Amino acid sequence: MVRKGSKKVRTGCITCKVRRIKCDETRPCCRRCTNTGRNCDGYAPQGRQPTPAAHLAVTCQYLRTKTECRGLQYFCEVAAPRLLGPKSPYFWTHLVMQLSESEPVVKHSLLAISSLYETQEAQKTPPAMPSLALQHYNSAIQGLKTTQSDVLALLGCILFTCIELLQSNNGTAIRHCAHGIAIMERCNNPWAREHLVPIFRRISVLPLLFGSDPTELSRSIVLGFVIPSKFDSLEDAQVMTDDIFNRLKRLCSLKKQGLHFDQDIEREYIKSLLERWQFLMKGLNVHAAAQADARRRIQTEHDMILDDLDYPQDVAPCSKEIPWGSRKEEYFINE
Repeated sequence: MVRKGSKKVRTGCITCKVRRIKCDETRPCCRRCTNTGRNCDGYAPQGRQPTPAAHLAVTCQYLRTKTECRGLQYFCEVAAPRLLGPKSPYFWTHLVMQLSESEPVVKHSLLAISSLYETQEAQKTPPAMPSLALQHYNSAIQGLKTTQSDVLALLGCILFTCIELLQSNNGTAIRHCAHGIAIMERCNNPWAREHLVPIFRRISVLPLLFGSDPTELSRSIVLGFVIPSKFDSLEDAQVMTDDIFNRLKRLCSLKKQGLHFDQDIEREYIKSLLERWQFLMKGLNVHAAAQADARRRIQTEHDMILDDLDYPQDVAPCSKEIPWGSRKEEYFINE
């Protein structure tokens, strides 16, 4: 008897695909996984990605008020593109927005960031926490206290770090960063390893920029980077740039503390990484104007690292101001 053919389903979560079972496609975690005590590894990005506006229209169905919908729209259109880092805007405008539909912690955090950005745009200075942002931030903090999800806790640490940096509360931002890195050490969730480790690698330099002890940072986050054979995207180039910058600032900080290490060997290794980066960058084709701008920004970061490394008779210019924008927090958030 001929078996009747059927269209292969390609939209289920990664875990169900591996197990070769039908997924109920509940997001962000399918019930087929959670009801059986398994970790749902999320959903692979589709070939054709929906526009932020289209996704926002779906998200607004889950919101209580027009004010919340407007706040998330402002986040998508204004704030998200300014969250610098190795991830493309798609991470913020789609994946994180998707989580905001089911996770109040994420929703309230995004609304707090949106409110802070909008207030800052009007004042042109770091604002005092506006009442709306404070309300959402407090709600997010309370929600995170009861979560048992490492992924949600990690994303919360990233979002809280953004909120504190927007107000120039550097000490509090460092604490959120350090707490997230500690959680990341024990988290093996594939979605978190893919999407959140690159962000933590970038923000892990924050304690170094503000004088914390580099020996307290996680080596698996700061230095745990595998050099790729090629760059498939600007994200790959940014991730490697962040790793090199982490190494440079860690080296600089160790030297300032008078700790014993072979700085010449580490200097030469960092220089070899910069040369490798430049070689890989030549093989990356970038066509869109927006990507060309991002490429120039990443190249500028690379050149700044090289300038620091070549500073005469020193590991790096530890005594001079960091050249990454007029304020150090601009390395993480483009205000």
